[in-house]
Amino acid sequence: MSEILLILTTTVHVNWHKHFIFQSDSQERINTYIKSIKQWLEKTKIRICVVENSGYTFPELDDYKNIYADRFEIITFNEATLPENLIHLYYNRSKGAGEMYSIIHAFNNTKFREETKFVIKLTGRYFIDSFEEYLLFTNLYNRVKNVAIDDDDNMVIGLRQNNENRCELMGIHVRLFHILFELRLTNDDNMFHPHVEYVYKNRFKLLNQQKMLVCPTFPIEPTQMGGGNLITTEL
Repeated sequence: MSEILLILTTTVHVNWHKHFIFQSDSQERINTYIKSIKQWLEKTKIRICVVENSGYTFPELDDYKNIYADRFEIITFNEATLPENLIHLYYNRSKGAGEMYSIIHAFNNTKFREETKFVIKLTGRYFIDSFEEYLLFTNLYNRVKNVAIDDDDNMVIGLRQNNENRCELMGIHVRLFHILFELRLTNDDNMFHPHVEYVYKNRFKLLNQQKMLVCPTFPIEPTQMGGGNLITTEL
């Protein structure tokens, strides 16, 4: 399973420059993230990279970092202290812009990068009980190798969740990482789009749709969404 890396995006201390923030209490967010992360580690064998962008290091998970060192890491940085050429991301009203940088930062710094063939991003508050089963059922581990060498119709280059207008879950082959995760949030009209869902939707259209996996709707346990006063039960 080393070909696939799951990046869980987290923000403990919210950035009040961002729009659409509902769950703002840091301890509530910590509890939500820790519950999810522990489930990913205890109930699956997937490689996990947690990226946190407000400087929180999750000391509650120190034992887990030792126990699962071969497939778990936490990468922490503080968006408020980014260098001058990137600090605009901190003041940008789009949460998606900050998350985009977090994903890129995690991919560039993960200890698992050399072996990774396919990156899957998931909002860190969610655990999908049936996700590993889905990866095995679709044989994704074996379908992401040698994409640039063998143009096999069986190969997979991208993955998205069933509702294309949501962006909690998505995946991309590492050779195409820069196409999906690119910091300029512009669409074909060359205008800035704060709603990153639509940017991702259009970028996915650039890919060969015959080599895309469209996930089923995954049931999840009722989970508070971060951006709105909603409890979601599916992704």
